[in-house]
Amino acid sequence: MLSEARLLLPLLAMASAPAAHAQWSTGSLSEGRWFSAGTAVDGYALVAGGTTCYRSPFSSCPSSTVDIYEASTGNWSATSLETPRFYLAATTVGHKALFAGGWQAPDLPNLPQDVVDIYDATVGPPTDPAAWSTSALSMARGWLSATTVGDLAIFAGGSTTTMTDRVDIYDNLNDTWTTAALSEARCCLAATTVGTKALFAGGLAALTGGSLIGSDVVDIYDASVGPPSDSNAWSVTRLSVPRALLGATTVGHRAFFAGGGDPDQESDVVDIYDSIAGTWSTATLSQARRYVSATTVGDLAIFAGGDANPPSTPYPVVLPSDVVDVYNASTDTCLLYTSPSPRD
Repeated sequence: MLSEARLLLPLLAMASAPAAHAQWSTGSLSEGRWFSAGTAVDGYALVAGGTTCYRSPFSSCPSSTVDIYEASTGNWSATSLETPRFYLAATTVGHKALFAGGWQAPDLPNLPQDVVDIYDATVGPPTDPAAWSTSALSMARGWLSATTVGDLAIFAGGSTTTMTDRVDIYDNLNDTWTTAALSEARCCLAATTVGTKALFAGGLAALTGGSLIGSDVVDIYDASVGPPSDSNAWSVTRLSVPRALLGATTVGHRAFFAGGGDPDQESDVVDIYDSIAGTWSTATLSQARRYVSATTVGDLAIFAGGDANPPSTPYPVVLPSDVVDVYNASTDTCLLYTSPSPRD
């Protein structure tokens, strides 16, 4: 089990392993942007939307660009979403990649979006317009989270002018949409799936009066119990530390929720759910940071980059992190890799 006692190896240790460095490479998106959403389907990695305004993400520069990486050829191409937007959510179910919700801000205040762009890989490559279609969420919103369990793509929480508990569920088998509700209205939460369970953790919740507070709520939907409309299929537990803007991924039978922060502080905490034992444990990242990106490849859970500035630092100042924390499930060990170019 990953534990706090096992410290991440310093970069010095990585210097003695040049082969590990040789496995890293870089590429370029067709357009520089942040607050995009990414997912992969049938050999294509798609990075969609975002905002090209680094210092003013709420001003008039949402992006509709979808950058496409084809794994079999190593080639990049691009297409466009139906509506330019940022703070959207993405997930894959079957042969379909879905990009849902988001914000568009031609003028303040922001305009929440309900559009869902759907790419169907069985129809053609992502550059084929015929392979794309659109649908709509039951409520327009951004800052939502997404994950897939079985044939269900689930989009949970988010915000319009207020936080919402809305959950939209797309059933790929029947090509239908239904709704459910989280136990607490919140945005900026993290989602991942382990086994038959979809977990929605943390986020920002609104207090009476409108101030924001980090949430420790974890809503768990278990598809083995029943459909999302069945209240018995849902349960609630808690993170060890309330926080939002955390990264989530799954490797093997463990779900990881890493980093994040609340309006008062950043966090280096990693909450780990073991789906076989039904238990939670904690570990720490090598650096406290928000906006951590997380994914899994093979036996490796990877937590990359983010904003390492204290939340008290006036917006829009950020401290981009170049740290990549890696957990190896096959050896139950951790490594630390630092990239040569710090970035969000």
